[in-house]
Amino acid sequence: MNYIIDLFFDSFFKFAAIGQILTKYVQTQNRVYIPLAIGILTNCFNASLHYILLFVFKIGIIGSAISQSSAYLFQCVCYLPYILMLQQSGLTWKGWTNELWLDWGRWFKLAMPGVLMITLEWVIFEMGSIVSGELLRIFLEIDVITMDKRCNYFSSMISVQNMLPLGFGIASSIRVGQFLGARSSIGPRSVVSTALVTLWTASIAFILALSLLRWKIPMIFTSDQDVIELSAKLLPLIATFQIFDGTVGVCGGAIRGAGLQLFGAIVCFISLYVIGSPISFSLVYAGGYGLEGLWAGMTIGTIFEGVIYLITCQHINWEKQVQLAIERTEQLILDDDQLQEGSTNQSTGGVQHSTNIKSSSIKDECVNDEEQIDVQNDNSFREKFQFLTSLHKLFNQSKSSGSLYITMKRYDGRVKPIPKRVQKVKDVHVTNENSCLLRATLGNQKISTVVHQKDMNRFNQAYSNLLKANIDGLKKRDKRVKSTNISSKLNRPKTEKG
Repeated sequence: MNYIIDLFFDSFFKFAAIGQILTKYVQTQNRVYIPLAIGILTNCFNASLHYILLFVFKIGIIGSAISQSSAYLFQCVCYLPYILMLQQSGLTWKGWTNELWLDWGRWFKLAMPGVLMITLEWVIFEMGSIVSGELLRIFLEIDVITMDKRCNYFSSMISVQNMLPLGFGIASSIRVGQFLGARSSIGPRSVVSTALVTLWTASIAFILALSLLRWKIPMIFTSDQDVIELSAKLLPLIATFQIFDGTVGVCGGAIRGAGLQLFGAIVCFISLYVIGSPISFSLVYAGGYGLEGLWAGMTIGTIFEGVIYLITCQHINWEKQVQLAIERTEQLILDDDQLQEGSTNQSTGGVQHSTNIKSSSIKDECVNDEEQIDVQNDNSFREKFQFLTSLHKLFNQSKSSGSLYITMKRYDGRVKPIPKRVQKVKDVHVTNENSCLLRATLGNQKISTVVHQKDMNRFNQAYSNLLKANIDGLKKRDKRVKSTNISSKLNRPKTEKG
């Protein structure tokens, strides 16, 4: 009991929770190797401290609780230097301000259903572990010590098989959120499709491996013949469960990334608690099928959950989700610009402009009199003005801060991102019939926007006017700089590169 109290309060309420937050904070920036390296270091530290406290100082089971708590603290400490480095680079952190607390209501509306969604799955499988231990004690009639060893073995097997869906789910959630933040409705579809195909392929190999090695794998963990025989019966079922659990992991991650956590929590509750659990307990206690019945019931519930998630992901209106993402983050983006610039208006190169995309000065500067755009009421064109405003600043900075790079990404038939880099501002390639992702980079500053075909003419006019305002200064540095007609590139043959 002391072990549980010490571990729970010292680790999970303090260091473990903070460690998870820091891990997700880094992972959402596509920085996945640092968390991996820190995880390896933390496990090594944990194992070493366990050995020292249990076998050298021999302080008993309380030493295990101390080791676990210390390992979580070690994980947090490892993240601090890296996050401080990111802070100094100015990529993600701009300091504490009162505005940080303004969107907590919106944040909690997404966070609490997400907590419920994950907790429901975690609790049901922990209940399965408890029932597994009880079944081992009843059906195998073993003593407590032996039962603990067997329960640990099956808990290890459950944890191992859950790693693949968990990893794919995290990746799907992050990438879907990033694509929605980049105003891309194509990206989330590609994420779900790619992740599912990859996972299903890996799951087939996993099933074959577990089925062929079902007598050998248990020998790694135990020499108990009863456990080996029981494992040989269960491993094929566990392997089959992997496919559907993986589908739940990928689609569930996409659903969380799209902000549909409440829907996911409802589906999870119905699938596992209304359908899966009653079937499991009926097969175990009424039907006498033991662990096979337990896993069969959980598999049925997971199949139902996976099918609902899969259908949902195939019918999500990603264009609508992009608009919702804009509404959720628009004010925060403007506040971020204000924090970065220190003011809402700045005069560069004799042209007045503002980080606020609603500013009339930007509208007058970027579009001609024949085609005035109501920026305030045109949500589909707002992000283009945000891009133009930031591009305007980068143009002026490029006169004294080095070369300006514009990077495009398109999606081919396989929906694979293909980068294209163009030096200076010689050319802007549009490499997709429907849309293109424009990215401009100068040093550590990066901006991006998605331009759709229906907006291309307006964007081209605004872009041309913007270049005219800066072209004289740019030509003094590089005579090769020229204004490019973007829309003329739309109908070029697909075989043409770039």
